[in-house]
Amino acid sequence: MVLAAGEKPYAVAINDGNVYWVDKNFDVRTVPKGGGTPATITHAGSHPQFMLADESAVYWTYGNNYWRAPLGGGGPSDIDNNLTSIWFGSDASTAYYEKWLGPGQPNAIVSRARDGSGAVTVHAEVQETNGAVTIGPGAIFWAERGSIYSAPAGGTGRNLVASLPSSGYILGPIKANDSNVFFRSIDGIFSVPQSGGTPTRLANAAGGDPPALDANSGVAYWNDRCLASSTRGCIDTGGTSYGSVKVDDTAIYFVRGDDLMRLTK
Repeated sequence: MVLAAGEKPYAVAINDGNVYWVDKNFDVRTVPKGGGTPATITHAGSHPQFMLADESAVYWTYGNNYWRAPLGGGGPSDIDNNLTSIWFGSDASTAYYEKWLGPGQPNAIVSRARDGSGAVTVHAEVQETNGAVTIGPGAIFWAERGSIYSAPAGGTGRNLVASLPSSGYILGPIKANDSNVFFRSIDGIFSVPQSGGTPTRLANAAGGDPPALDANSGVAYWNDRCLASSTRGCIDTGGTSYGSVKVDDTAIYFVRGDDLMRLTK
């Protein structure tokens, strides 16, 4: 199903009922998951590569800032700044992301309430910037070069979860799902138990610009020269290019060429 044609979406997010994206005019747009008339929420003024949404707002990063726009409309607000990665994670109330702490201070994995209130909590220092962050049950996971690390969601730490078997580099977002962390390298899709272990190569990966990945029910989905699944290979081949990907229990929402698409799982 074509949910929105000719929008040239830069990033896609979903919540229980709707799909969200930033279009060619840098507007935040939305449409019901089952289809309907797209509507504009606000003007983002930028073209993020990654977005998330919940039942109250849509979130993205751009220009080293962490942004939030209410679903009911209104201008974006700046939740935090000095971010060093565009890929962040969240649970029902809290955002987890990578941030520079200031002059003479390290980069760190931090968290803050998703409405921007309260103080920033530091969970771990990081040695490499631009690593993706995700959240699993009770733990934060992030990527540094070719390794995945974790820290308690409510505390501090720096625990090695896994490293790629070669000197590969982890690209794009990562996702904690079904007791595993899913991630991609320049040529492959991998998973590793959240408790740690040796990564399993699930599939080869040859493309995707920008790199996108999501997971649901223990299956990874990503953009390649097709829309791909770690259990079935290419599941959509009708486009010449593929972008952002999000998945829920019933469908995959993705960018194909200039269009926003929905494919039933």
